[in-house]
Amino acid sequence: MLRLKAAMKDCGLAQAELVRFTGYSKALVSRALSNGELPVDFDRFYAGVTGYVESRESLGDWLRQRGLMVSALFEVIGEDGREISVRRTVPRNLPVEIDVAIFGIAGRAVTRGVPQEETVSIAKVALFLLEQLRNQPMSMDELGEIEVAAGRLLQAGAGS
Repeated sequence: MLRLKAAMKDCGLAQAELVRFTGYSKALVSRALSNGELPVDFDRFYAGVTGYVESRESLGDWLRQRGLMVSALFEVIGEDGREISVRRTVPRNLPVEIDVAIFGIAGRAVTRGVPQEETVSIAKVALFLLEQLRNQPMSMDELGEIEVAAGRLLQAGAGS
């Protein structure tokens, strides 16, 4: 079963809620939770589950208490809670979602601080943007100025 099923059970959340929230069929959600059979459009399912977790404070607390990120909810575990699948069901190359990262961080920074997963997400976005910038037709001096300015911003943010 997916760790998500165990988390939902521990938090007293019904599968029907996840079905309604994500818009997936009851059968598909059941197969995913019970057997780890994920839908073909995994990115959409992952986003739906992430939104569901963010909307349920108890799930967020459950993850924080265990030091886990949302991606851990997609690990296949046994009844005892130990991981039994050597391979992860979550692809390691999840797409960089700039808008999701920015809105997520801004929202949570205002309400309760920035969780580790959000920090990792924004770091991925920053690295992606830097790589895109490095591929632009510009001189090394221009790129260097941008990187130095970004460094100053980060330093100023760390000092406050």
